[in-house]
Amino acid sequence: MEAGSNYWYGLDATQAALFVFDHSKDLAQLGYINVAPALSEPASDTPEFTPDLLYSAKLRLTGPQTVVRGQHVDLMIQLSYPQIDYWSLPHTNAVIESSLDGGTWSTVATATNAGATGGSGVQVSVTPLVPTLYRAVVEGDWENAGATSDVITVRPVTSTSLSIHASASTVRRGHRVLYSGVIRPNMANGTHVVVEIRRSGSTTWKALATRHTFSSHHWSYSYLQGTRARGTYYVRARYAGNSRYVASKSASVKLVIR
Repeated sequence: MEAGSNYWYGLDATQAALFVFDHSKDLAQLGYINVAPALSEPASDTPEFTPDLLYSAKLRLTGPQTVVRGQHVDLMIQLSYPQIDYWSLPHTNAVIESSLDGGTWSTVATATNAGATGGSGVQVSVTPLVPTLYRAVVEGDWENAGATSDVITVRPVTSTSLSIHASASTVRRGHRVLYSGVIRPNMANGTHVVVEIRRSGSTTWKALATRHTFSSHHWSYSYLQGTRARGTYYVRARYAGNSRYVASKSASVKLVIR
C-alpha cells in the first residue's frame, strides 16, 4: 500500500483492482480503480474510477405554509451525513431554489457550511410575493453524495383587522345593544364575522351570532339580552381567515348586564 496526500492506494489480492482509502477518515474505502479490464473489453489508457462508497447525505427543508404578504419567512435546512463522525463533517453549502411551476428552478439563497452542523439546521429567509415552491439542493462531489429535499409551498396571505363599537356598555334584561364594525382590507359582501362573548373572570369565548358583511366591509349585530345572568361581560368580533386572508380578532368591549 502506498501513500499519496491524504489518500492510500493498494492492490487487492487478485492484483486486479487498485483500492483508494482516506486515512483521515479511519481508512474509509472511497472507491476503486479497475487496472485489469475484462478480456472481452479493449484495454483503456485511462483507468476508470468507480465511487462505490460515497458518503450519503440526508437533506430536509421545512417552513410555514403561509406568510403575511410582504414579510419574510424562515426556512430550515437540515443536512446530515450519517456515515461521518461529527469531527469530520464536510463544510458543504446548501442552496435554496424556488419555482412558480415546478419546472424552472432558480437559486434564491445559500446556507453556508450547512453540512458542518450535523443536521441541527440552518435558517434561510425568503420573501415570496406569490405562491412559491421551494427546495434545498446539495451538490455531490467525488467523496460525498448530493441530495435534493422534498418540495414545500409557501403562500403569501394578506393581514386583516377588525373593529367593534357598542351602542351601550350597560343594559337591562330585555333591552338591545347594537354592535357594529368594519373589517379591513375591503372584502366582498357576505364575509363571515363571528360575534363572541365571555364572562368576566372566564377565558372561554362563546359565539353569539355569525354575521355577514355588507357595504363591502361593514358588519353589525343587534344583541337582545334575555336570560343571560346579570354581571360583567366582554364582547368581541372574530374573522376565521381563509387561503387569501389572515384570521383576526377585534379588541373587546365591556358589557354590564343589570
